[in-house]
Amino acid sequence: MAFRQSIMPLIKLMKQRSKMKAWFSTYIFIVFTAITAAAQTDSVIIFGFQDFLGYVRNYHPVVLQANLRVEQADNTDLLTRGQLDPKLYSEFNQKDFEGTQYFSVWESGLRIPTWFGADFKIGYEQNSGEYLNEQNAVPADGQVAVGVSVPLLRNLVFNDRRVAIQQAQLLMAASRQERRAAVNELLYEATKVYWYWVNTYAAWQINAESVEAAEVRFEAVRTGYFSGDIPAVDTLESLIQLQIRQFKTQESYLDFTNAGLALSNFLWWQNQTPLELQAGTVPLLPQAYPLPILLPDSLAKFVEIAAPEHPEVAQFNLAVDNLDIQRKLSANNLLPELTVDYSLLSSTLGSWEDYTGSLDWANNKVGVSFSVPLFLRKERGYLNQIKAKLDETASKRDLKLRQVENKIQASANEVDVLAELIVLYNQTYQNYEALYQAELRKFQVGESTLFLVNAREISAIDARLKRAELLAKYQTAYQGVWYSGGALE
Repeated sequence: MAFRQSIMPLIKLMKQRSKMKAWFSTYIFIVFTAITAAAQTDSVIIFGFQDFLGYVRNYHPVVLQANLRVEQADNTDLLTRGQLDPKLYSEFNQKDFEGTQYFSVWESGLRIPTWFGADFKIGYEQNSGEYLNEQNAVPADGQVAVGVSVPLLRNLVFNDRRVAIQQAQLLMAASRQERRAAVNELLYEATKVYWYWVNTYAAWQINAESVEAAEVRFEAVRTGYFSGDIPAVDTLESLIQLQIRQFKTQESYLDFTNAGLALSNFLWWQNQTPLELQAGTVPLLPQAYPLPILLPDSLAKFVEIAAPEHPEVAQFNLAVDNLDIQRKLSANNLLPELTVDYSLLSSTLGSWEDYTGSLDWANNKVGVSFSVPLFLRKERGYLNQIKAKLDETASKRDLKLRQVENKIQASANEVDVLAELIVLYNQTYQNYEALYQAELRKFQVGESTLFLVNAREISAIDARLKRAELLAKYQTAYQGVWYSGGALE
């Protein structure tokens, strides 16, 4: 979340549309035609890109599954912190046989563990009986003990308890990075499907318009044939063109329909309810979407900020941190075990003032334990393994960082090239359209043939289709820059 907040101003800066006239001369497209008449009818439902992403972000099963993994990691952290919960305890044992009380042993108290390894304890014992073990003997009113158990060498700074808590915190952070990576991947896949859907819609509309033009021409040619102005072969030529365009229109409609089904795979609602596109749901044509701009200076800042915070790089960083914790713990295990238990004893059961006033440092119980392996082969071997794995993971992290930086730059290069191609193909389409209109005028005055008119028109249609494809590819490539930086969230 902190990364998202830090990078949001930069994202807004890079996504804003420039109003500079100079950029329009090199990168931006010229304003294209409006939406087709079919897209303006009341029965048509426009499904925008941001609306589509909203459904994916909020309701897709992948997002919900990623959220559940984050919740599980939070619960693991809660579970691990339970090691530090204070614990009340009470133990009672008694034996009576043939009228004789052999022993009655009762101990109650409170243990307070700490993250640095020491355990504090306050307890009360009340023991009696004919055959009571002498080491359990206490005053008649019972005995209060206040003490502490402290590891002085091994486990003082690093211990299993502290390491488990730190690893649980790293697991929480890793689960959030996994969620970022999953959502980033999901949104990019959804983006590609959406803009493919837009492209197929544009192809369908362009081909449908070409059918209308072919129908008008066929009727005109047929009328000219019956009036004796046009030879019969031209009617066959115009009919073939009409049939070819009808075939392409049906093909493009099939592509659009199937693309809509693929889009439906990303549409979900509450309670994991799958959604389907309603009949008449269409996107805007590619030229109706504004083309976002990628500024070089903003790109450099984005690479600087996004690459180190990419979810895959961040996961390697967390793995390095986890291994470093294990390294410190294994280095700590090279130390001898030296644990001291010390308790102050008192027989006073009155108020706290009475108890503190009766403290006598001579009344105590002390225990010391010491152990150390002579060769430490197990400990040294484990430490060396951790060091080697730490170096390997750090190397992988550095490699991934470099790959992410290059991937962002490659995506940005694709955006720049597509921007230039859009300008080029817009000019190409205009030139083909001008040639077609000129050829059509020549045909109308009898200076050209229907074959040349159709050839010029087909070239103009192909250029228009290519331009629509490039516009859709540009939108996908632009989102690919954010995907490469792990910032599609």
